[in-house]
Amino acid sequence: MGIYQPADILGQFGMAGLEYAPKAWGHVVKNGSLLVVERYKPDDLMRKGELTLPGGGVREGETEIDAAQRETVEETGVVTAPGNPERFTCLYGETPVLLPREKLTAVVEPDGRFWFLYTDSGKRYTGNLSDLVPLSEPRENEAESRRPRYMNLDEIRSGGSVDFTPLCQVFLESMFHEPGTLPGVERAIPMEASAFYGGQFLRKSETE
Repeated sequence: MGIYQPADILGQFGMAGLEYAPKAWGHVVKNGSLLVVERYKPDDLMRKGELTLPGGGVREGETEIDAAQRETVEETGVVTAPGNPERFTCLYGETPVLLPREKLTAVVEPDGRFWFLYTDSGKRYTGNLSDLVPLSEPRENEAESRRPRYMNLDEIRSGGSVDFTPLCQVFLESMFHEPGTLPGVERAIPMEASAFYGGQFLRKSETE
């Protein structure tokens, strides 16, 4: 697998030259259910009340897995151990993929790194979704989150993802599709088959 420089990837999609805040998120599954929490940040009314995966900023000296574990216990009370480190690599094969959505644009690298640019708020994040193994039960543990709980994956797959933040909806779509495949160019566009022109994401065949 080749090593891609972020500027090369983001430049292809019109997302270069911007600062992206480093983040980490935890993927915690128990008995076919995903650990979720309600977002409740007083300074983020746009996302307040939406469901999200536990996650937040990476502190100096932390690895992304360390940060994902810390954020998970802070937001949900669940102590975890590292899970499968390859769980989210090559989600769409060995090519970076563009995921244009209504409220944000995402790029997914083969090594599992996500880049997010919100079109409604302008916020920008980058980071990995870390697979974690739960060692304790959920409990309310932080003022910025509410009602940590497990949600059945089949329920989410059948339509429950609409209650999640736009960023987490991208995570969920990536989790549910067959690894190494594309769900179709309308939902995911490989880097070499796409271009960014005048604010529109187009396939190269449409611009030649």
